[in-house]
Amino acid sequence: MHQRFSLNATSGSKLSDVDQFTFNNQQIAGDIFFLSKLHVLMHN
Repeated sequence: MHQRFSLNATSGSKLSDVDQFTFNNQQIAGDIFFLSKLHVLMHN
């Protein structure tokens, strides 16, 4: 992963890769948060 980012440092795709990576992490975090809230609601 580090190699990929350093290789992309010279091209314009580096920023979009980082943005995409951050966006995906936020989506996953949101899904986990939603599912854990749902889990708590169902078991109370």
